Amino acid sequence: MKDWRRALPFAVFFFAFVAFLPCLKAPFHIFDDPQNFIENAGYRGLGLSQLRWMFLTFQLGGVYQPLSWLTHALDYLIWGLRPAGFRLDNLLLHCANGVLVFFVVRKLLSLCEQGGPDEAGERGRAWASAFAALFYAMHPLRVEVVAWVSNRSYVVPTFFALASVLSYLEAHRPSPGDGVGRRGWLAVSVTAFACSLLSKSLAIGLPVVLLLLDLYPLGRWDPKKKGFGVGHLLLEKVAYLVILVGAAAVTAYGRSLSGRMIPLSQVGLVSRFAQAVYASLFYLEKTLLPAGLTLFYEAPRIDANLLPRIHPFDDLCFPRTLMFVAATAYGLRTLRRRPGALVLWLSYLALLAPVSGLAKHDLTEQIAADRWAYLPLLVSAPAAAFAVLRLHAALCGRLGERRASLWSAGAGAAALAVLGLLTALQSRRWSSELRVWGHCVDVQPSSYGCRATLARLLNDGRRHQEALVQARESARIAPTSNVPRYELIRAYDGLGLGDSAQHEAEEARALNPAANIQAGQRYFMQGASAAQRGDMDAAMELTQTAVRLDPANPGAQYNLGYFFQTRGRLDESEKHYLESLRVNPGASNAHYNLGIILTSQGRTAEAVAHCSEAHRLTPSFDTPLCRRTP
Repeated sequence: MKDWRRALPFAVFFFAFVAFLPCLKAPFHIFDDPQNFIENAGYRGLGLSQLRWMFLTFQLGGVYQPLSWLTHALDYLIWGLRPAGFRLDNLLLHCANGVLVFFVVRKLLSLCEQGGPDEAGERGRAWASAFAALFYAMHPLRVEVVAWVSNRSYVVPTFFALASVLSYLEAHRPSPGDGVGRRGWLAVSVTAFACSLLSKSLAIGLPVVLLLLDLYPLGRWDPKKKGFGVGHLLLEKVAYLVILVGAAAVTAYGRSLSGRMIPLSQVGLVSRFAQAVYASLFYLEKTLLPAGLTLFYEAPRIDANLLPRIHPFDDLCFPRTLMFVAATAYGLRTLRRRPGALVLWLSYLALLAPVSGLAKHDLTEQIAADRWAYLPLLVSAPAAAFAVLRLHAALCGRLGERRASLWSAGAGAAALAVLGLLTALQSRRWSSELRVWGHCVDVQPSSYGCRATLARLLNDGRRHQEALVQARESARIAPTSNVPRYELIRAYDGLGLGDSAQHEAEEARALNPAANIQAGQRYFMQGASAAQRGDMDAAMELTQTAVRLDPANPGAQYNLGYFFQTRGRLDESEKHYLESLRVNPGASNAHYNLGIILTSQGRTAEAVAHCSEAHRLTPSFDTPLCRRTP
């Protein structure tokens, strides 16, 4: 490359970095981030205990991702628990991915001889590769992955997947007599593929992509030439397949531990195929028209269990089913004239398969997610490069080389400027949880999940009247769901409407008693965490919700009694201490604190009984009152 071309990868890195800067101000996200980074100490360091945890844990919903955890260990060692530092490392890795995209696309264009073999062709390929890399790296669809710290497990495997593809293309470049170097590059490719799956098993479709690259542009599918038959090419992929099978087994084991795999009896093959078809076209639509991007895309059809139930021929999916069939038919029809179209299409489907909905692993009503498209949409980069070169060639025929270059450069710069602006705006939304979920509600006003989450955030911010509005609307949309009722309880309690809060709790218990016990424990833990942070108002509110959902939770009853005691509301405190002791008579703290309350009320005999019991259970409670005989 000429000197100026050497600056193009740096330009890709710089412009991608600038576009995402607004998201660095965001706190840890409400979902996943607290459990993974604030409450979890397993990743904090590079000692033997931390390394053992990283390589043995299935922390994030049964996901095995030790190399991603290693990057978070480095985050912690450098930044502590500052979310901006974690997010900065997300951004740096994403920009590095953009640079790798540049080199992969330039290699593909060179192998395809797009733009011609001369100096002008090399110049065109360099600029087209830079445009393609920025088109991928600056696209607003990438904001969710960069801004959400827990999504590091999408950035890291993509980095290694790109390295694997680049090494594979280098191994098979047309350079006769380079056998030793070829084996070395193949070893790098296999190693990078293994690292990708150790970061998260997203790139399990990569061996299929490599086979398709053998077809075009490498041109290695030639049964007439020795060593170029399909059987030989498959044999060459044995190392990849062994790693893939191992990763699939580990992934299946992790999912089984999480208990989140959905059997076919709940969501059948037809519905899974429909969701996969929907997702494959949805992400392409958002690539071409990135409007209405949001964190949560709720399935418009929800059954009683809140599971997506769509069909290939319903109103939602039928147009996309037709487009899916048409795209596949076009690729097959033009295979001889334009093999690149089919290769890109099938590569996209292979990379999308693990996150398309075919293998459902969570009871979720989310039908798509921007983060799920991070790896599959790598194919949009070479597609963009091919489109730019074809546009330039068409303009050359009409306007001449110089004017065509100016028009092509102007159009490309304008497109990237729009993408950069949209990305910056989307990144700004991530600077606040309320902005993120408020935008979700704006985009999908009929989404009960978005409204329930917004109500939760408003409750967290003591904006209970606004939370009540969102929670009521969420409950209206999904009357069989308990989730909106939890926020209704919090809002009513925050507004001092205890009777209304209790009524909602009883309704929730009637709907799903088991879910309420789990939710009660969750709110209890959140209340305890808030108390540790010193936010006693939030701690009391969350613990009240826990008690309403599960009155038999002794820890929640005790904590609520303690919170009332510190506020001088002794009658209410006594009631909750007694309820805690009814469930767990051996709670010495509850006995002791109850004794203090009873003493202050002049009920000495009862106080002595509880204090002496506290001393019997825990001798460290050794006060004169505790030593007295009841």
